[in-house]
Amino acid sequence: VSIYQKESTVSAFVAVAQPEAPTTQTQAAATASNFAVFFIYSTKLKFYTILVTIKYTIYFCDCKNFCGQIAVKIFKNVHWLCYNTLMNLSVIAPTLGEALEELKKYISANEGRGRRTVIFCEDRLTLVAERAVCAAVGGTFNTAVYTFARFMSAERQGDEKILSSQGSAIVIRGIIERNRENLRLFRRLSASAAARSLYDTIALLYSSGISPEDIAEAPAKDMLADKLKDIALIYGEYTAFLQESGRLDRNVYLRLLPAVIEKSQKITGADVVFLGFQAFTGTVSECVKACMRTAQNSCGIFVGGAPDIYANEAPAQFQAFSSGLGGCRTVTVKSELVPEAERIRQNLFDPRCF
Repeated sequence: VSIYQKESTVSAFVAVAQPEAPTTQTQAAATASNFAVFFIYSTKLKFYTILVTIKYTIYFCDCKNFCGQIAVKIFKNVHWLCYNTLMNLSVIAPTLGEALEELKKYISANEGRGRRTVIFCEDRLTLVAERAVCAAVGGTFNTAVYTFARFMSAERQGDEKILSSQGSAIVIRGIIERNRENLRLFRRLSASAAARSLYDTIALLYSSGISPEDIAEAPAKDMLADKLKDIALIYGEYTAFLQESGRLDRNVYLRLLPAVIEKSQKITGADVVFLGFQAFTGTVSECVKACMRTAQNSCGIFVGGAPDIYANEAPAQFQAFSSGLGGCRTVTVKSELVPEAERIRQNLFDPRCF
């Protein structure tokens, strides 16, 4: 059992026990001591935020004045009990399926309290996230699923000079065709097949604040040098196109998003969940920090763990972002894979496990 609180003046305790609910302070204390789970905390808050990570019946008691007035509630086999601010919470699940199960629990708890939830995820996860929400609560007006780009479009409708990723790929294709003779490595590639992949690379550089000049000056030899020269040429022509046409790359547009988030009524006072990100780019990092500053609670649900198959980059970044914004509590979800699958997960790069 983990308890999240901000201030310390008044005592309270949580007892993990069997289904018989204690009805007095003495009984509750006795029950807790019988099971060797007795937590004394101090708080000024009227309610206590509790994240339950074990499957037992939970009794939480408000004993502010130790006068015997105890509010007892029973929750069986649940993981999420949220009665106040969690602030920043990082949940690390071993698989995407288990991450979605944690999302369902989070949404169910928020729906029961009538709280608003905004879920940010990558394009590839929007559909499964929406399905998880519907599976958890059937249907709701309190929860919305966005990518950062779609959220920006929803908040600032009518900005017609934004170049979509598809439009950017078309521009890149034209640049490749016009400069085929000047390219060293990419001249052999099909412009239509390579355009999307090249734009993804340029978009990552763009959002990280790396300029074409930085790429051209990077020390490299042989094939890597040729590749960097080609990327610098295409990247430079792409930025020149944006300046001449007056259009904005969507990654530049997203740089405006932190200010939009801090003023958004959708984010203010809501819970924000970051689902399934593998890593946060420079631009997206600023958006995450803006959400932490503006939202009531921020929760990152990631796929990760101790085995070598996980990079764990996003959880580490989320932890770093929260260091000056209320701190972060991390919960690691136990794997529920069948033994054979769990053995592979734990030892994928060790052939001896087979």
